[in-house]
Amino acid sequence: MEKALRRPLWTIQPLAIWEQLCRAGQVFVDPARVNPERWIHPQYSWLVWQLRTRISNSRGALPWWAYCERPDLRWVRHSRPSGSREVRIEFLPPPGAFVTFPCWAWHVVFLGDYLALNRMEEHTWRQRLRVARIAEESVPFPEPFQGELESSWRRLFHPDLPERSWRRTPFGKRREAVVEVLERSWV
Repeated sequence: MEKALRRPLWTIQPLAIWEQLCRAGQVFVDPARVNPERWIHPQYSWLVWQLRTRISNSRGALPWWAYCERPDLRWVRHSRPSGSREVRIEFLPPPGAFVTFPCWAWHVVFLGDYLALNRMEEHTWRQRLRVARIAEESVPFPEPFQGELESSWRRLFHPDLPERSWRRTPFGKRREAVVEVLERSWV
């Protein structure tokens, strides 16, 4: 739960989402629009479960992704189908309605990797796997390693998590946010 941030967030969505938000006053992510077969990546399911205890009045819905810094719309043209119409929505959700975390940390969790608080801890984790003769690709790991791996992911919400990774990543100090619902009154 974020209490200190009272700056706007931004999300980039298809024009149809903006129109739906204007009509309905609020919108939730439609899993059928994310994937017609309704398959959801396991890490997104894990995130939804975590948000149930971290976002006020959570319904357990898939989250909307947002940026903590105003994104440049020019990059969207390279990541969306030609001719699609996108909008950048600036909004100010109330405290407790969203969480933020470093982009690099979500990337680690999304890949199912161990989320360490520092380089030494990550090195120690990998060394323990080698000593136990567990290949990093052999997921799920035997216990207690699988439990430790999944427990490390909860650090995504840890206040001591570094803003910048010690790994080489393209993310820098960028943060992202997730909200369960977009409310027209927040725009």
